[in-house]
Amino acid sequence: MSNSLTISGSSHPYNFIPANIKYVYDFSTNDTIEGGAGSASTYLHHNTTWLGTGGHGHNKIYAEGKDTIFAGNGALTVVGGSQALLFIGGRGPAHVDLGSGSASLFGSIGPVSVDGGSGTVTFDDKVSKGHDFFKTGTGQAQVTLGGGSATVEGGTGASTVTAGTGHDIFEFVASHSGGSEIIKDFNPHKDKIEFSGHFTSIVEKMAVGGLEITLKDGTKITHITLSGYDHDVKL
Repeated sequence: MSNSLTISGSSHPYNFIPANIKYVYDFSTNDTIEGGAGSASTYLHHNTTWLGTGGHGHNKIYAEGKDTIFAGNGALTVVGGSQALLFIGGRGPAHVDLGSGSASLFGSIGPVSVDGGSGTVTFDDKVSKGHDFFKTGTGQAQVTLGGGSATVEGGTGASTVTAGTGHDIFEFVASHSGGSEIIKDFNPHKDKIEFSGHFTSIVEKMAVGGLEITLKDGTKITHITLSGYDHDVKL
């Protein structure tokens, strides 16, 4: 029996992927795929809804554009493309590697890690209680954290991050920086700002609403809403 499945035409609006299938090629549009039973690599064409409700497998999705992904109980990796992506987390762990398209991401019970791309991204992680990770890219990002212990690594783009009720870390690494980041609702009693490779090149000054930090490579961290501040420097 073949371990690959090809979906084409408009006569199959709903498709369940059996556990033995390892590769799925979807050339249809406006269709729904239910996966998760096995461990498959799925290549989506356009306007597809993928449901990870079929089991506890480890799936990888290549979303080429205007696709909607609902993660399930299994592990999931999503690779974004050049068009819009909508991702909703599930109970299992998920990693989202974004491309040049825009993306709207929603965290859930399972841990989520995100590598930002060059498109505009919104990441709503308010319901999360886990250890999520968001690495901003070259595009613009709006990130809202939840009750877990999240880590946000600043990149070369412009991002606005709202801290959650958990213990959040805002990290700036010399090899992945140069952009700007606005941090809102920073709580110095539980949140941290960490630097790696910037120890001798940090300039701090008080600004309206909090602290302004400028790094030698041009990275700027502004409008940190706090009454006092605390950060750790990582060498």
